[in-house]
Amino acid sequence: MIKRISFWCFIASGVLTAIFAVKNVTDYVRYSTTLNSAPFYYTVILNAAVFILPALTALAVGIVLRSKKR
Repeated sequence: MIKRISFWCFIASGVLTAIFAVKNVTDYVRYSTTLNSAPFYYTVILNAAVFILPALTALAVGIVLRSKKR
C-alpha cells in the first residue's frame, strides 16, 4: 500500500512540474508589456508557488514513504 502511495506522489510531482512548464509557455505567449504593469518574472514566481511548491511537497512525501518501506 505504501509503495502505491509513494508511486502516486512521484506521478503527481511530475505532472505538476510539467503543468508548470506548459503554463509558463502559454503565459509568455499571452503576455503583453503594454497591458501588464508587472514584469513577466512575477508571473513565473506565482506559477512556481502554485505548482512547484506542491510538487516538491509530493516528492518529499514520496521519498519519505519509500524510505519507510525498506
